Amino acid sequence: MNILLVILFIVILVTFCFTYSDYKKISLVFMPLYFLNNLVILFACSMFIFSFFSVSGIYKFPDSYEVPIYRGSALDSGSNYFVASKMFGRIQVYDNNMEFKYGFNIITDGGTSKVYLSDNNIVVLSRRFSKKYTYSVTGDLLAKDEFSDDFWNSTKSKYVLFSKFNSVIFIFFYHPVLCWFICAIFFGLNKIILWGHSLFYHRRDAALPETSKNVCDKE
Repeated sequence: MNILLVILFIVILVTFCFTYSDYKKISLVFMPLYFLNNLVILFACSMFIFSFFSVSGIYKFPDSYEVPIYRGSALDSGSNYFVASKMFGRIQVYDNNMEFKYGFNIITDGGTSKVYLSDNNIVVLSRRFSKKYTYSVTGDLLAKDEFSDDFWNSTKSKYVLFSKFNSVIFIFFYHPVLCWFICAIFFGLNKIILWGHSLFYHRRDAALPETSKNVCDKE
């Protein structure tokens, strides 16, 4: 079963309940837009939470599950592409035709990191705690060491552009900070919708004849 579809279903259900609770504040004309805004907000929040669970190791995606990666960079080994997802702390392996093969979680300590290939192994540098993690190409942790600032500054990775999921729909899978940015934008749009709804009906009521207002009040 697709994990992300389950999350989306739950988000839609919660959004519907959340939006329906505001039905007295907003008319049916504005309700669809208000619902879509809430849907985006809750989905972005859920992706941030899921990102935190994945990076911290609380939840690990199955190796056979492909998580969408929005415009990432890939390490080219000649026969495979090793694509690092900072959003979920995960490496996903693709063949030369960009067909997904498998994936595995890596340790990034939730901060800035660098990933590169060395002697057919995948090396992850975690800037936060100056830790160096060495993985096999199948995802086994082989070594854990420390590194210096000079080593960090001198280390450069040769990336190639990965754009299998380059549709704007997958922008939620780019970076956790972006999820909060999207939440802030659409939360502001919700406030504008509520303000516009209030202004529209205030002007409409002001333009109605007094007799019409009395009839509306009685109804």
